[in-house]
Amino acid sequence: MATNAIIGMSNRNFEMIKHNYEIARYNAALNINVHLGKGKGIKNPKELGEFSWEKPLRKKRKLNKEEIDAIMGKLDSPNVVKKEKLDGKQIQRFINTTGS
Repeated sequence: MATNAIIGMSNRNFEMIKHNYEIARYNAALNINVHLGKGKGIKNPKELGEFSWEKPLRKKRKLNKEEIDAIMGKLDSPNVVKKEKLDGKQIQRFINTTGS
């Protein structure tokens, strides 16, 4: 139940932010139009720029079995772990042995 409330509030906040950004773009277009000559104004505020939520979503590419096997092979390949000290702290560095 609480998760739905959190997601709903987050979505509502994002919609409010989107609305505010679109109002700001519209106001910017109006302010620019005042300073441009007759017939040279901005017809659509989207001419100033497009927000990320207005761009169409890319279609997912379908992978064939060979491409999936190649990706899974890279994920399953053993990595060499190199232990080092960085600023006095012990760290582990993973080195890909597949060469890519």
